Amino acid sequence: NKELDGAEYLEMALNMEPETGEDYYHRGRIFEYQKEYEKAKDVLITSMNMEYADVMLLLGRVYLEMDDPASAASLYREYLSAGDKDARAYNGLAICDIYSGNYDSALENINKGLAENDEEEKRSLLYNEIVAYEYKRDFVTAKSKMTVYLELYPDDAEALRENEFLSTR
Repeated sequence: NKELDGAEYLEMALNMEPETGEDYYHRGRIFEYQKEYEKAKDVLITSMNMEYADVMLLLGRVYLEMDDPASAASLYREYLSAGDKDARAYNGLAICDIYSGNYDSALENINKGLAENDEEEKRSLLYNEIVAYEYKRDFVTAKSKMTVYLELYPDDAEALRENEFLSTR
């Protein structure tokens, strides 16, 4: 229940003048958090032009929020081609593939992401794997994957609702 306090601090941070690529990145994170995606995109592009390395993943997520999976996928591919093997980039590509209806490609990217052994990203990758199988209409595999997922993350309310849906298939 400290949302108002947090909003006040975010506004204070936005009133500070950014100087470095990292400053612009953090400013973009605030705008993304506030769901001001156009502002976030503009600031993150400035950060990217200042060659701040971590910006591509966040900018990709902003493009996804703006329903522009093609631009997001382009950024994720560029990030990966630079040699950074990152589960977050593979997960981003998988989400882009799901948006575009390329479910087999999504599953390939999910497997590549899982191979990176990133515990922080594992949960999202496993959930997106279930979603990809659902869109493929492979409900048997989706149910199987959901069983494993819920063993790992039994308190995930969204997954519990999704499991209800799957139980009717």
